[in-house]
Amino acid sequence: METSSVKFCGYLFDRKQGTISTNKNQSKSLDNELFHLEHQQAKILNLLIDNRNEVVSREQIADQVWQGVIVEDNTISKAITRLRKVFNDSAKSPQIIKTIPKKGYQFIAALEPVTELKADLNNDAVKPTNLSSFGLKSVVAFAALVGLLLLLILMQKSDDETISAQPTPLPKAISFREGIELNAHLHADKKQLLFVGDTADGYGIFTKNVGEANARLLTPVSSRRVYPKWLQSSDASFVFSDLDESQQCQIYKFDPASESGRENVATCLNETPIEVFVDESRSSIVWSDNAGSWRQSIASSIANSMGKSIENGKRQSLPYASQGINFQMPSPNGELWATLQDDGKNSKLVVHDIERSQVVLEKQLPYSISHFKWSKASDALYHLGEHPANQLFQLSLKGEHQLLASTSLGTMTSISDLQSSDTIEFVISSVDLDVHQLQSGQETKLINSPFADYNPALSTPSNKLAFASKRNGSAQIWLQDENASLEQLSHFERASYIFDLAWSPDEKRLLVKRNDSIHIIDINSKEEQVLPVDAAEKVDWQWISNKQIAYVDRNSHSLFSIDLEDQNAALLMANVGRAQYVNDLDATKGWFISDVAGATLHYIDTQLLDSRLSGELFSEKQLVSNQLKGRYWIVSDGKLYVVNQESDKPTSLVLLDKDGSELEVISGTFNPNSLRATHQSGLIYHRMNRNEANVYQLQLR
Repeated sequence: METSSVKFCGYLFDRKQGTISTNKNQSKSLDNELFHLEHQQAKILNLLIDNRNEVVSREQIADQVWQGVIVEDNTISKAITRLRKVFNDSAKSPQIIKTIPKKGYQFIAALEPVTELKADLNNDAVKPTNLSSFGLKSVVAFAALVGLLLLLILMQKSDDETISAQPTPLPKAISFREGIELNAHLHADKKQLLFVGDTADGYGIFTKNVGEANARLLTPVSSRRVYPKWLQSSDASFVFSDLDESQQCQIYKFDPASESGRENVATCLNETPIEVFVDESRSSIVWSDNAGSWRQSIASSIANSMGKSIENGKRQSLPYASQGINFQMPSPNGELWATLQDDGKNSKLVVHDIERSQVVLEKQLPYSISHFKWSKASDALYHLGEHPANQLFQLSLKGEHQLLASTSLGTMTSISDLQSSDTIEFVISSVDLDVHQLQSGQETKLINSPFADYNPALSTPSNKLAFASKRNGSAQIWLQDENASLEQLSHFERASYIFDLAWSPDEKRLLVKRNDSIHIIDINSKEEQVLPVDAAEKVDWQWISNKQIAYVDRNSHSLFSIDLEDQNAALLMANVGRAQYVNDLDATKGWFISDVAGATLHYIDTQLLDSRLSGELFSEKQLVSNQLKGRYWIVSDGKLYVVNQESDKPTSLVLLDKDGSELEVISGTFNPNSLRATHQSGLIYHRMNRNEANVYQLQLR
């Protein structure tokens, strides 16, 4: 980077801290509006500024900003849109970031000079030129002051470089069970963890010692939306809200040492369980429901242990209505109250002083968040970045916004109540994708790993399996042979997303659609050929011979072929929605083609003449089905399969007979776009086999 700060269009951008100030005089006073960019926003802006005389491609952005994380084009587009929103920049009439169609983005704003403190000290205006006008003592004092300022600048520069050189702190997992683990609460002793997890037949509240794998089930609960909280630092009792057998919201106290276990302490007016907060200093619990916000003393034993006299079970109404508020929480010291308002696009955090009835802090966020949590010292709020979140921020009551941590392990989903000033706990959820095969009505798992393995392609008849995976941090092509030995086939330099894989008929080459480009990879030599074609809005990439490939252009609704020798494209057919070429050894070679509306499917018998296809060969059509109804389809060994996707039912794949009857063959978490035909009526695809969420801990000091 050229300088630590740049100025453009009235904005001052601190390139190291990732902050935007609208202050014209370059001061960083807290009285001025200061906005902390998301980590990825800051990196994109820095990349565009560093290359402002050039167009920055999507691949460059993916490579340098996401650094190996699989991203799709719409992820980058949304990031650019959010960045423009910060500056009120328009995509149609850009002043800062311009879209260059099919090429990328360019920073077009003029950079204005930024005067830094070091330059001011070297300016003639601050140099004494007449000793007699100052006196010897004045000169010495002035020199000492200048020296001190220079020393402070150098020290500050050194500190800045040290901080920027340090890696972002990495969180560590403190829960290890398969499945979903949420809503954790660390005990004040920093050793015991309370959380909600999956059971064999539902959900339950568990406890475990931090650092140990085994967890103990304490009590079953009705859903994952239960938030258990340790009640006091002296024992293992806790409180939580849950629905009773009549589906009424209740607040319970649970004492593992008590024979009764669960004790009802309050009723809450809500359709779902609510989050209860513990105010140990007042021996009470606090919550908000559809009737308002409440404080209630929880147990006379707690009051007595603290030398206080509180009437057990007395409920007090708090002057904070829940209308228009998405989330609210009192501070640990009981003096402040924070609220969150969210409209689905923007969020507003407001902190109130309860006794003085005044606003302490108000912060607008240009994205949506679901919750926040207080620091243990009641001097800051913690919140996540924009969904899907991979960043954790701290917002002090002085208005300072600081990025604490980011992760590529998965998505941060929820922050826990802080029990310590040393650590913060939150949940990271991740998705496990595995490769499955359907053969003779039986589903088997071909690839089972903790990595995201997706979009498989199985060769015929050698059964070589190619698939995309992020095993080494970036999306690459992997090859598994008949002995289950794995080999990395590609070595793409930039982060990417793999959309399509297809084997050549002789099994010597693999077609790969990577982002918006088409790659032909030789299996033996690993040599890679990139075709001079923009693959955006082009689907159904497949081989029709060892020298030709084909695709469907969504914009023109046409089927094209490409000759790999001269790389010329030829129109095969118009009015095409989707197309699949079949070349079974025991069947006639031909095409299955659906119309643009996705209503009918036809089979077209054709032959290869001189290794080329002619559009005249598509003169005769055979109706296969008029029951598609716009559904995704695939043909394997002459059998037609369609995908049913309804909002209130699991996705299913059905075998569609000529009479219109449907037989379900698989359902659930498979990805329809990953379906590929194999020999002998087989199909291969990937499933989301397990959606995991674990509790992670980050050291704050």
